[in-house]
Amino acid sequence: MRCPVCGGATEPLGTQQVLGVHTAEYVVCTGCGSVAVVGPTWLEEAYGEAIADSDVGLVQRSVATAECVAALARTAGIPGPHLDYGGGEGLLVRLLRNRGLDARWYDPMATNRYARGCEAEPAGRFGIVTAVEVVEHLTDPVATIRELLDLTDVLVLSTFLVPEPAPAPGTWWYYTPDTGQHITFLSRRGLQRTADALGVHLSSHVNLHVLSRRRLPLRSRTLATRPRLAAIWNSLRRWPSLTQSDYDDLLRDADGN
Repeated sequence: MRCPVCGGATEPLGTQQVLGVHTAEYVVCTGCGSVAVVGPTWLEEAYGEAIADSDVGLVQRSVATAECVAALARTAGIPGPHLDYGGGEGLLVRLLRNRGLDARWYDPMATNRYARGCEAEPAGRFGIVTAVEVVEHLTDPVATIRELLDLTDVLVLSTFLVPEPAPAPGTWWYYTPDTGQHITFLSRRGLQRTADALGVHLSSHVNLHVLSRRRLPLRSRTLATRPRLAAIWNSLRRWPSLTQSDYDDLLRDADGN
């Protein structure tokens, strides 16, 4: 199997059971250090529910990402609309709109519960595109990153990068064998090589990564990847929320007016 991130050669890393019944074979790239699962056959079973019951960090992750994206949009002067690709139940979109950003939702695998009326197709142009906990679910993450960069000049990814040397299966929580949904794990080198190949700038810290066609101001890069600093910066400023207007629009649609 070739590496789905850089196309390099891979070598066996180990195996472990996923969903309690399937044996997953993991390989590590000898070139960039990224890790992938070989030929996962259980994905239909894994996505019986779009959001896994064990994803207890979803709310915290959404709040942190909303702080960073709001600060990024304001400090770098990036107007909407923005798109949350793979937006789950719409929590991030709701949080961004509560902060006054024109954010839109798209996810063919999930039901939009929190941002009704704010849907958009991944077509045209967007100020910022977010893909939170998306790339680790893909057999070809680079192709999707390339497609998303066709929609925007600023792409925000949230995913945990595989440490180097790569941990053996069964020793790193982000492999999430209980869900069977995580199948590709980018390393820091793999993500940098992807950015270089696509001709974009990369700013990265822990699990937040910004790919941009122009080099963003240092303040924007910092706030976009550090939720605590972004939350402080946002707390010192107030922008009109879109909550009331979204509510009014939903009532008008319900009345048929």
